[in-house]
Amino acid sequence: MQNKYKIKLLNHNTNKAFVEINDIPHYYEITIVLEGEFVYEIDGKEYNVSAGDGIFVRQGQRRHRLPCKEEPSYYSINFFCLTDETPDLPTILKNCVTSEVKRLLQLMDVSFKERFIELREDMLYHYICLIIMQLQNVLIKSSMNPYINTMLKYISEHITEKIGLEDVAKSVNLSVSHCCYLFKKEMNITIYDIIIKERVYLAQEYILSGELTLKQISVICGFYDYSHFLKSFKKVTGILPSDYKA
Repeated sequence: MQNKYKIKLLNHNTNKAFVEINDIPHYYEITIVLEGEFVYEIDGKEYNVSAGDGIFVRQGQRRHRLPCKEEPSYYSINFFCLTDETPDLPTILKNCVTSEVKRLLQLMDVSFKERFIELREDMLYHYICLIIMQLQNVLIKSSMNPYINTMLKYISEHITEKIGLEDVAKSVNLSVSHCCYLFKKEMNITIYDIIIKERVYLAQEYILSGELTLKQISVICGFYDYSHFLKSFKKVTGILPSDYKA
């Protein structure tokens, strides 16, 4: 699997960047604000971003964070794309800092600090892909049919448990048949398939943390049959779990 992105540098809650941002306009940037607020200037236009928001800067755009009285806590990832397929994100990412995004940032931060010498680019690639995917999911949910949004929220909150179609339907007080029809129509995917994908995405995070065995991860993520976990993981990602961080 070819990596689409290459991570150049990682800054976290600091005034001093490794490289001055204005000197690298050929890089893409995703900045997530954890605490505080500040004004970001992109190609001469100012954007106000606060805690819980994010900002996406495209290749070739000049960017500069204006001075502020109190130093905010933020996370910036600068990267460039190795293919023509670039992230589909707007400039301002309102209310994008979900618990999933925070967890991924924390995992990446730990990996970067503790395994900096031997840290491989493909590992950072997996992190950036998961973060971009989570940000895109937040944007999709914000403009979604409320029934779909509620079903997705239920699935996310119970992803490590046994989830039946009846459980999902009950969360929105609709029949199973109507839920399945509505979900397929609006999401172009079945409820079952989205559950599998969400479990695989969670498994990817656990694998990257390197703290558990694959069998432990399969159970934690709701796969009570290990062979099913292996097949599902390969179907979603194209590779086996053992090769994901090999």
